[in-house]
Amino acid sequence: MIKGSWGPLPHAVQIVSGNLPGLGLEFLWVENVSYNFIQGGYTGPNSDNRGGPDVVGALKVWDSAGIVLTFKIPADQAPAPPTPTESATITGATINGAVHAPAPLPNLVTATHAGGALALPPGTWSGSSAVSTARKITGAGMGKTILDATGIEIARGKAVFVPRVAGVTISDMTIRGAAGSDENGAAVRDEGEGIGFTLRNVEVTDCQDGILTFASDITLGTCNFHDNGAKNGLSHEIYCNGSPTTTVSVSNVTSKCGTKSTHALKSRAGRTVISGGVFSGNPDASDNSMGGSVLDFPDGGEVTIDGATVVVTASGPGTNILAIGYGMESAKNATRGTTLALSNFHLSDKSGTGAKLECGKAIPNAGLTIGANCTYDGPKPPQLQGWGSVRGSFAASGVHR
Repeated sequence: MIKGSWGPLPHAVQIVSGNLPGLGLEFLWVENVSYNFIQGGYTGPNSDNRGGPDVVGALKVWDSAGIVLTFKIPADQAPAPPTPTESATITGATINGAVHAPAPLPNLVTATHAGGALALPPGTWSGSSAVSTARKITGAGMGKTILDATGIEIARGKAVFVPRVAGVTISDMTIRGAAGSDENGAAVRDEGEGIGFTLRNVEVTDCQDGILTFASDITLGTCNFHDNGAKNGLSHEIYCNGSPTTTVSVSNVTSKCGTKSTHALKSRAGRTVISGGVFSGNPDASDNSMGGSVLDFPDGGEVTIDGATVVVTASGPGTNILAIGYGMESAKNATRGTTLALSNFHLSDKSGTGAKLECGKAIPNAGLTIGANCTYDGPKPPQLQGWGSVRGSFAASGVHR
């Protein structure tokens, strides 16, 4: 929430809720305004005539209506980032099995040549890096090797790790604390289309987004995403952009929406394969900020889900009961397929109203196949809406998971 005096510049603005007070931005002066703020019909000028100090950064704030307010922060008002309590110098890392001298994470990554392996030791380390050469980065395990980006500038303003080449694998660690000025700070985000990456045995938490990807092949195995989100209703635990030719493979992944993160998994890939795992919806949508499904395949494509559980949260004001959304935005991936196939699938419906599996109007002929051992719990069966054809049915399990 933003409160302020909307008269002639400079504006006095106070940030009274959201994630910005944690950055020290509880009160600041606005030097430049590049928005058309609707409150009171006021449209501010685009310059400050008070002769203030040089601007050193810009702050973007989304209001509840989705309008972007861009504030310029004077140099004498810009807060210093909090000092990380973790060490930025990593001691005990190895490259291709040989112990490397203590060094920050970017130095270690740079020292790992193409095709090499960087192993990070147990401990909590502060760091972020682009990955232009290293092919494999491993830790000692989830919760043992922790990369904490709290209070530091993330690589290229994007993520804790930013793969810039194909074939990067990151495994056996916890990544947390990624934040950027655009509220899209992620644990891992590739640099561009066709790069992609693989995550195995990685925990991702307390980031503005869990992961973000371009149109690339992505593989996630035995990962745990939880408590991510920028608390704006526009962020995700897992977001994979895509095209008809890309594939997203997800196996034994747990993804639980954090406060106001929109989807546990959103995939725009032409083919999405989910094997095992548990995907849980938003636990707090009481202000109607969360409008997405637990699993979202907005552009259609070939989707298969086997052995997974989807959890829809309890009912209440603003609670979203959409378990799976398919083709809700476009038919971009129709050349790859227009099918959603479920098997050994369980829908844990805590809404009490019958959670939805919905096909959007963009693909009116899409087919839903409900195969063997597909069950639900809750007082009402799932609502199947918008599908061109439905084969099979859900059985009541009698067990509330």
